[in-house]
Amino acid sequence: MRAINSHARNDRFSLLLHREAAGAVARDEALLGRAEAILRSWKQSNGINACRDWDEWLSLIARGQSVVVQVMVSEDEYATRLRQSSPFSVLVPPRKRWALLKEAKHEQGAA
Repeated sequence: MRAINSHARNDRFSLLLHREAAGAVARDEALLGRAEAILRSWKQSNGINACRDWDEWLSLIARGQSVVVQVMVSEDEYATRLRQSSPFSVLVPPRKRWALLKEAKHEQGAA
């Protein structure tokens, strides 16, 4: 039996999750405002311990919808890192999140 690389599975799940969220953002630019509010709330709650990636997301949001969507679905190292601290994952309903997690596990097992 082959060991499943949980880090790779988590990265794949995050990518699938963000592809789903990117579709929502592409259809509704107002979701950028929701993500910005989430980030500001996280920053306020965490004070000096706030994640630096949150500032990067705020900068991307300020650049607009197309830039944010591009980063959300990119498979490069930069986007993979940012997805680990993304406010956009909350845009995906729980049932869809579970389905995407199952898909990522299945893909990892089949690879």
